[in-house]
Amino acid sequence: YGGLILAIIVGIWYLKRKKLPLWQIVDVLVPSIPIGQAIGRIGCFLNGCCYGKPTTLPWGVKVPGRDPLDLTPLHPTQVYSAVGDLIIFFILSYLWKRRKFEGQILLMYLVLYSILRFILNIVIL
Repeated sequence: YGGLILAIIVGIWYLKRKKLPLWQIVDVLVPSIPIGQAIGRIGCFLNGCCYGKPTTLPWGVKVPGRDPLDLTPLHPTQVYSAVGDLIIFFILSYLWKRRKFEGQILLMYLVLYSILRFILNIVIL
């Protein structure tokens, strides 16, 4: 989180220094965040980490690296998250031309990502 916090601080400082419109630029950049998150989640899936609870669903994933004796299928929460992030990206892209105020895309991202994490953490994990 340190790198992200520093990037935000430096970004705001730079935009103010150059007298650029902060919220317009934030709205332009925000849709790239869920794309990056989706790519990161696919990396988690390929790495074999961040799985969810055991499941009996047919798409449950068996992870041999965890415990060689335990091949219980697990929820592929990384895939759920990647799909959710892509959906968020498409929603934000759709809303881009329909936004009513500057900063709305950031606000919508925060709301949608919070809902996604709530669903993943409470319902599935």
